Amino acid sequence: MIELMVVTTIIGIITAAGLYFTSGIISRNALVNEVRMLRTAFIRAKSDAIVNKAPVRFTYDRDERSVLAVLDMNRTGDFVDPITIVQHPPEGAARNTLAVIQLNADPDLNHYTGLDLPLTPFEDNEFLILPDGRILSGAANTPGSGTFIFEIENQDIRGALHITAKGETKIAFKYGANSDWDWIE
Repeated sequence: MIELMVVTTIIGIITAAGLYFTSGIISRNALVNEVRMLRTAFIRAKSDAIVNKAPVRFTYDRDERSVLAVLDMNRTGDFVDPITIVQHPPEGAARNTLAVIQLNADPDLNHYTGLDLPLTPFEDNEFLILPDGRILSGAANTPGSGTFIFEIENQDIRGALHITAKGETKIAFKYGANSDWDWIE
């Protein structure tokens, strides 16, 4: 009976440790998927702008974690033709895993070039993609870049998607409070 209790205890400890490490892996994968989902949606919207030779308004909704890209086919500035709507996570899935945070919440996010350039969020999480792939942002619709930062709630795991004024994307991840941002793509 004692041997059975010891074996059961050992199995319980191993299972608990496995669940702890598995939940961390699942959280990291959710973060990676969220950042890459936004990047994929941007690339699709940029492609549609170039192919259709028309501007696209790209909006990221932080609360719903959804993307709306709207094509202005008649070039009037009305943006009435939705081309793609991507929503993540799927309907019915928990929505409290990821939170999009403001850029100033992590002042040690260095620019991927290694230069000390400012990384700022897009105003209202929205920007225009021109037919040549360039990005306009802000109230004055001037060429500009922006950064979206994601974090896992109650954990120190973060991801960032930076979109340059030329329409290029860079992705970075940070795992732990004492680690540095790693620009990987």
